[in-house]
Amino acid sequence: MSLIEYMNNNFQCDINSLNTSRCNNIINENNPYINADTLFFGGPSWENFNKDIITVNPGDRAYFCFCLFAMVAADQNAHAHFKDVLFEWLEHYKYPKFGWCGFGPHFENVCYLLEVPSTNGIDFDTITDAELDAFVQLQFENGRSVLGNLVNDFFGTMLKDEDFRCDLTIFERLVNRIQNLIV
Repeated sequence: MSLIEYMNNNFQCDINSLNTSRCNNIINENNPYINADTLFFGGPSWENFNKDIITVNPGDRAYFCFCLFAMVAADQNAHAHFKDVLFEWLEHYKYPKFGWCGFGPHFENVCYLLEVPSTNGIDFDTITDAELDAFVQLQFENGRSVLGNLVNDFFGTMLKDEDFRCDLTIFERLVNRIQNLIV
């Protein structure tokens, strides 16, 4: 199975198996982007990693964690930098948020989605360059369907964001491919 096949056929099912929680109603009333349907997963520093991947086929875990990283990075970028299109974004992409709720919603650092798996034996080197190329191309196409001409700004802004920095080879490989598609 390739990365794109996994994303199209298995990823949503694996997302649905994540251990999720919701914020309380008082918090929901104070944040227009967090509502009663908003789900959170992961906890601080992705402390729920082992629980979150337990039902994922061991052969798919690199794909799962990579897709989860890409999903959360795009979602957090939309929340942080593209509030003008956020409601439309949320209509198309109803992703669970990476973090937890306490005295308000807490969005966790997206790099934990690569770092924690890597320190727990997930080998991202199994994802080939051809798979990454196809994945990034598809992300641009999907992004264009919602963002239109803003898609290059969207990915360019993400690359400039200091919170979108990881010290892993898979991250560097991904960034190189994104940079090649930004015109």
